[in-house]
Amino acid sequence: MGNANYNKIGGGLIVLAIVLLYLLVSSVISNGIFVTMMFANKSTVLSILEPMGIQLYYTLLKPYLIYAFVRNTVLSIFLIVVLVYFFRKKRAFIKLMTALIIVLVLLIPVDYYAANFIFTKAHQAIMQGFIVLAVYAGIYILALVYLLLSKRVRATFVH
Repeated sequence: MGNANYNKIGGGLIVLAIVLLYLLVSSVISNGIFVTMMFANKSTVLSILEPMGIQLYYTLLKPYLIYAFVRNTVLSIFLIVVLVYFFRKKRAFIKLMTALIIVLVLLIPVDYYAANFIFTKAHQAIMQGFIVLAVYAGIYILALVYLLLSKRVRATFVH
């Protein structure tokens, strides 16, 4: 494959586009769940969570849901901007994506500790959640390395 083909979105960039679209859709769906839980009464929320073995500090639930809703709304808006720059193949996409990845990596411990402070689970489930978040952080970091070092990325986002 010659460098002429690098100016098109392909290779790892297709995977990146799918991940960005997935993040956008999942943050919008999560916001729907957060809003539903904000307006649900206590017995409804507890009846959903307790069978899963999750206990919570109910008084902190609404502030957490507001935080999560605002975080996801800002993230969704930023993802839309990133996707527009991605599909228009603008050079600023690389900087925007770098900023997005840094924010996502920094939010991992904040979200993890906030959620585990409000929702208490068995120790094993908490450790499994931490491992999943560490894997996400690793994936984000690998994506950042790809963005910064790939010839395809440099050739695709030139204007």
